[in-house]
Amino acid sequence: MTDLPIPEFSRMVSIAALGNEEETHEIAATTSESLALSKRFDLQDLSGLTARVTLKRIKHGAQIRLSASFDVDVVQKCVVSLEPVPGHIAENFTILFEPAAPGSEPAAEEAERGEILIDDVESDAEPLFGEEIDIGECVAQYLSLSLDPYPRAPGIGVDEAYLDPSGEGDGAGKNPFAALKALKKDS
Repeated sequence: MTDLPIPEFSRMVSIAALGNEEETHEIAATTSESLALSKRFDLQDLSGLTARVTLKRIKHGAQIRLSASFDVDVVQKCVVSLEPVPGHIAENFTILFEPAAPGSEPAAEEAERGEILIDDVESDAEPLFGEEIDIGECVAQYLSLSLDPYPRAPGIGVDEAYLDPSGEGDGAGKNPFAALKALKKDS
């Protein structure tokens, strides 16, 4: 079995000693971690990633609540011109973890591929395998969800003619379906 790659922004926290009090962790990405995350998320640059993560046992210790806020500066590529698009992301998120049901450990093949299959989903909580949570990887995953999927440089927009489904707008001659509509009228 091959070892799984270590995430770029890994910060493992043991929950074995987590009591009933909230535990807070301040984390920041190093230069090499920022470069690795840039590569992972296909960014031109990522800098200043900092996060405040709190862990707390809830529901009589049956679940762990991870609450986090993070800030980061990113530079993405414009989807039209490929020009740099700088941005700042500041987000908050919460994840609930609970111990995985006995016997639900991922099979060796699934673990090798990084897959975890959950058969019985009765809870909104994420399954927790073992006594550690990688709070850095949790932040990295939510960062990826916060990135603009279609970044555009200033002044780069969508031609309004393509947004007008009737083809009757000012740019009707530019609408690729306007010619088809004219053909249909002629027949």
